[in-house]
Amino acid sequence: MSAKQTPPAVIRSLIARLLGPTDVGRSIAGDLDEEFRERAIRDPRTARRWYRREALGVAVRSRRIARGRAAAMAPKGDPIMQVLWHDLRGAVRALVKQPRFTVVAAATLAVGIAAVTSIFSVVNGVLIKPLPYPHAERLVNVRSTAPGLGYPEFPQSPDLYLYFREHSDSFEDLAIYQARRANLTEMETPIVVDISAASPSFFSTLSATFAQGRPFTVEEDLPKATPVAVVSHRFWMRHRGGRAGFVGESIRIDGVSRQVVGIAPAWLDARDTPDVWIPTGFDPQNPTIGQFGWNVIGRLEPGISPETAEARLDALVKQAMGQSGTSSIYQAFINDGKYRPIVLDMKQDIVGDVRQPLWILLGTVGMVLLIACANVANLFLIRAEGRQREIAVRVALGGRRTTLVRQLLSEALVLSAVGTALGVLLSASALPAILALAPTSIPRLDQVRLDVNVVLFAIAAAAISAIVFGLVPA
Repeated sequence: MSAKQTPPAVIRSLIARLLGPTDVGRSIAGDLDEEFRERAIRDPRTARRWYRREALGVAVRSRRIARGRAAAMAPKGDPIMQVLWHDLRGAVRALVKQPRFTVVAAATLAVGIAAVTSIFSVVNGVLIKPLPYPHAERLVNVRSTAPGLGYPEFPQSPDLYLYFREHSDSFEDLAIYQARRANLTEMETPIVVDISAASPSFFSTLSATFAQGRPFTVEEDLPKATPVAVVSHRFWMRHRGGRAGFVGESIRIDGVSRQVVGIAPAWLDARDTPDVWIPTGFDPQNPTIGQFGWNVIGRLEPGISPETAEARLDALVKQAMGQSGTSSIYQAFINDGKYRPIVLDMKQDIVGDVRQPLWILLGTVGMVLLIACANVANLFLIRAEGRQREIAVRVALGGRRTTLVRQLLSEALVLSAVGTALGVLLSASALPAILALAPTSIPRLDQVRLDVNVVLFAIAAAAISAIVFGLVPA
């Protein structure tokens, strides 16, 4: 073959490189060479131009094909997520193939999840959730104790409250109130409502801001001031239908017409909270002495602990008793009774003695969940016994132990997710009945609900459960 009948060496080597040492590549290169030789016999120059054009077309097409193959073989997205998604799909297929096992295991797990979720919702609402006040961790109750007279704990007296308010530097704010019952007599039939005689600082101590109106002022708290009242959001909706313009109107409490100066925020509506607040009517110059029937709340200054505030109030009591004008009987009660004020964290004081029983109940129900996990683990073990042949074949075909363990854990996670969804739904259905049967002595039951924290707890419990009953057969 003459040189003119030989394909250009540079282009030929490029074609060989692009097509690779495969049968298809050699076949395409051979076809180009054969066609070139036939054309070169007639017109070598035209043959070379044809060869260059065809070679360029082959190069472009092979480049596109190579890019398409690379794109098809390249992993799409995160490789870890791809593996996880593959395992989860395999787990779903495996569980669907055994519906009886899946239903029994999911139902067993759902019962355990529902039980522990329901009790945790109570623990969360009563013990864990903070009080519904801004910066509630600084709120305290100020009470009294007189162990010398056998009184371990009792309320405060207005005279000591006024003295504490004037001289104490431990509190950002201090307030006094007393719960009462009264008649709403503006209708044909009187309605009994819960009211509270409170100092003007009551709402500022709780950091309550009014959307409508205002709290009553110090001047309105004096004995001969114009009667005023603050109503709850609940009262406004129930007795006035949420009608605008209610502030400024009057309501009649026990026959006394009182002008409504404000509507308290809705978050103050809770169980055992009053419908109406009225001023105390104290005379600061001549306070009631020794009437220990009033509740005192305070907001501590930042950095002040209840113990520090209690020690400072104790010193103020001694200072107040040392002033002239204090009756000898009152001093005898203070001294002989070994009286001292006590400052209690408000949340701990409200929760009281139910803390330990609730935690014990949660631990007991947690054992129920562990029993459910043990039963599901037994079901998984029985199922694994029946899958020995399948697993042996997969190992013989090159399956790694880590892959098999991962697959079994994926099945446990899928089953756990199904059981969690069923358990949360069951808990949501059972929670109203549980609250209805709960003793009224348990505080803050109005705060118990299936919120985000409870659902996250259920998910965490389910994840731990999946590891427990998934690793055993794995």
